[in-house]
Amino acid sequence: MDSSEESLEKLGLSAFEEIFLDAPEEALRLGVSNSTSDSGFDVSRRLRELTDRSDVGADAPIFVGAGCYDHYVPIAIENMTNRADFYSAFRAKRPEGARTILSALVKYQERVAILTDADLVDVSVYCGGSPLARACLLASKTLDRKVVLIPETLNSDQRQIVQIYADAGLLELRVVPEKNGLVDLAELERFLDEEGERVAAVVVQYPNFYGNLERVSQIVSLSQNAGALVVMSVELISLSMLKSPGEWGADLVVGDSLPHASPLNFNRPRLGFIATSKAFERRLPRRLLREVDASSDVSERSFLLRREDNSDDWKSKLAPSREILDATLALMFFAFISPEELQQAAKASHRAAKYARDQLAKAGFQFCHDAPFLREFAVKVDDPRGMNEYLRRWGVVGGFEIESGLLFAFTEKHSPEEVDELVFFMKTFQFGTGSGEDLTN
Repeated sequence: MDSSEESLEKLGLSAFEEIFLDAPEEALRLGVSNSTSDSGFDVSRRLRELTDRSDVGADAPIFVGAGCYDHYVPIAIENMTNRADFYSAFRAKRPEGARTILSALVKYQERVAILTDADLVDVSVYCGGSPLARACLLASKTLDRKVVLIPETLNSDQRQIVQIYADAGLLELRVVPEKNGLVDLAELERFLDEEGERVAAVVVQYPNFYGNLERVSQIVSLSQNAGALVVMSVELISLSMLKSPGEWGADLVVGDSLPHASPLNFNRPRLGFIATSKAFERRLPRRLLREVDASSDVSERSFLLRREDNSDDWKSKLAPSREILDATLALMFFAFISPEELQQAAKASHRAAKYARDQLAKAGFQFCHDAPFLREFAVKVDDPRGMNEYLRRWGVVGGFEIESGLLFAFTEKHSPEEVDELVFFMKTFQFGTGSGEDLTN
């Protein structure tokens, strides 16, 4: 029996062609549930559907939320990225091209470090929930504990990735219930008491999946009393207005490059990051880019690429083109928008959200939670999918569908007139008052 026949026998197959047969649904690890309350719901897939503007026009206002925010992107970035030579430039193999690549990645690290108040940043982690999963695994190995407490208010896409690590036996997950859109502190305390010294990390998303601001101070205090590390999942634009994770006392901070000049329809992978203190430097999952002093006969500054495997062919493996492109796009976003303007954008988003909530309350709508929020909140709706379809007919991309309503996000791009239009159509669909045609007369 040759090696191929032996391999087929181990796989339980009789012919090589059977390898390409579709896997039965029950054999798939990640299924898609029809209920948004289920942890297996594919948020990214639904966001791709909702943010598709093909039937509503390129200028349609987007109120989706759930991690997908329609922030302003400078026109200069669009003009530059539309050039064919912009992308081909990242294939450069010359030394000066390598220095440019490293410089872009280092500068992006610096900006992330400032916003997160961290000592060092690894920006080479794959997108989605991978940074969170890696951070949880890092906490587990550091403390030699396996239990990770995941809040119910965490984005379910991220929870799915961490679950893969748990399915492999690397972690043990416990889901902490939510109460009024926030982590139930009483349940968190109970989990910490029951699991004792087995808890490696407590995860908190800030703002959380529903857009609410968690009680981070209490979560950090409870976690530290139990000897567990705190892992915060964040979004960088929000941090320009909020207290930084470092100030809260978080041990590990994770996120990705969206929406820094990245498309809203998730049509390509993004750049993930892990920010932390120097205490975890040797334990970071992949590689670090660091600015170091160089000898005077070389240059004033140079960049050092550190790899765990210490391979000699590092020049050919500087960084995948995806990472280079994403880091450069994010860096361009930060280069064209100053820290002050970034903070103004976050404040404008909060004002737009507060105005929208006031107008929806006046129209008779109720809300899923009473918790404090930054730029998004959940509205109770009788038929979430039906309302979204109705809004799209009028050229508006509605909210993200959850079990009891729609999750709406507001940014600095949304004018009061657009918010008024959204409220009008929502009121028309929900209560049957007025008519959509009245607005066009």
